[in-house]
Amino acid sequence: MTNRTLVVSIDALITADIPVLKQLPNLGRVMEHASWITDIECIYPTLTYPCHATIATGCWPDRTGINNNEIPDFFAKGRMDWYWWREAIQVPTVVDFARQAGLTASTVTWPVMCASGAEYNIGEIWAPQEEDDPTPWFTRANSPAVEEIFEANKHMLRWMKTPQMDEFAAKCAADIIRAHRPDLMLLHLSYVDHQRHRLGVHGDLEHAFRFIDGQMGLVLDALEETGGVENTNIVLLGDHGQLYCDEMFHLNALFHRLGWLQTAEDGSLAVRSAHSQRTSISGRRWTGKWCIASCWSNRRSTPNTWSGSLPKRRPRRCT
Repeated sequence: MTNRTLVVSIDALITADIPVLKQLPNLGRVMEHASWITDIECIYPTLTYPCHATIATGCWPDRTGINNNEIPDFFAKGRMDWYWWREAIQVPTVVDFARQAGLTASTVTWPVMCASGAEYNIGEIWAPQEEDDPTPWFTRANSPAVEEIFEANKHMLRWMKTPQMDEFAAKCAADIIRAHRPDLMLLHLSYVDHQRHRLGVHGDLEHAFRFIDGQMGLVLDALEETGGVENTNIVLLGDHGQLYCDEMFHLNALFHRLGWLQTAEDGSLAVRSAHSQRTSISGRRWTGKWCIASCWSNRRSTPNTWSGSLPKRRPRRCT
């Protein structure tokens, strides 16, 4: 029997978490015979969607085309759309290579993988409003082969909220493994990241890790029932870390005071001659038709030491 491969991204997993993983019932079982790499250098910007596009392709953001979570749309009413769709990635993915090799593939709530081309795909996407039925969005994002699995588990979803999204993802992944036994699966779990944002980088995350461990247990049980964990190459990884931040500044508030931004009565953007979109700890600034990317943190400084500079090369035209 050819070994399968399961790649699990635990969003915001960092080197300091390795001892924690070793102590957990299910993740500890994986770590017992594992090799690991510590203190890796991430891409920039270190945001979930650019990072996952790089993990799935092996290419930097300047090649994948994914340089933020959200697609810039400054006149959008409400939230901007995210880079949900595989078609936004400008290079081949590991799913493409697997299928070219005659292998079956599955992607489960993996960022930028809606309509991924995998035979068994559950997209990471959500409806515009919390009260909206998510079915139409997932119908477009998912592959036809998982329709019954989605229908059986969609009651677990609570819009884009965790831990419900992770519960949904793990259950769908386990059901796909039992029903279809894919050669390759990419699975994304985001609860640790959400809790780090809420509690701090080194806050009390015991509950979050025990929750993730429980979800991994569901997936490992499905592997055992369909050929065994010992016949599966399991890759655990994190997409990025986090830094403490005590203060924030908002360039758009400055631009508004300078008269470069004007808002309508409902607070939406009405007129702009300059605009900044947050990109991790950077800002992408639009001036007329030009986009200037400016890094606002010194990566080798302490988290609360800041610097700023304009790029030395000619700014890139935004289309």
